[in-house]
Amino acid sequence: MHILAISLLFLSIMLEESLSQKLGFTNLTSLALSIAFFSIGLILLYRVKNVRDISLKKINYSEEFKSKLLIKYMCYWLAIALLIDVVIAGLLEEQFWPNINPFDSSILFLVLFFISTFSSALKVEFSTDKSKVKCSRLGFITSNISNFKDVKVSDNELIIISQDNGKFIFQLERFTKPMRDSLVASCLNMPNKPFKQDK
Repeated sequence: MHILAISLLFLSIMLEESLSQKLGFTNLTSLALSIAFFSIGLILLYRVKNVRDISLKKINYSEEFKSKLLIKYMCYWLAIALLIDVVIAGLLEEQFWPNINPFDSSILFLVLFFISTFSSALKVEFSTDKSKVKCSRLGFITSNISNFKDVKVSDNELIIISQDNGKFIFQLERFTKPMRDSLVASCLNMPNKPFKQDK
């Protein structure tokens, strides 16, 4: 369902003017189809459910969190694109109003889609001896944590403080319960590391 939703979102921005003319669509028809594809895509994203965690070797954000984050960024995109069109139409007066179509802002769409994908692509891996934690996104290492100084756990956060006083915060509600439990347990089992649990 997640892949289908993303496909519909991309389809909504593909019906730009030149393609619509080739398909024989008017601007209004193209806009209506884009709205329909976009709306159905958001609905499908909202209905995405978490899959059963098969492997806990690599800890990722939940599918529900990824979908909700993408919905948020897509709403940002539509609002910004529509605002840009309205401002341009206001400056050009009557010349641009009939051609308002926020779905032709494909570059902005791709930028925000990438930001959402990058933000939700967290992957947490522990070394074999569980002495180091590596965090990466889309293959890029964003954090390499070793030499824990402190570990704090609350209902919603896992906070790791390294020996050089670097602070790494994990929002636990972004993970499924098995992933969350595995992440917390692995951090608590780091050798010779103190642990504090907030009450």
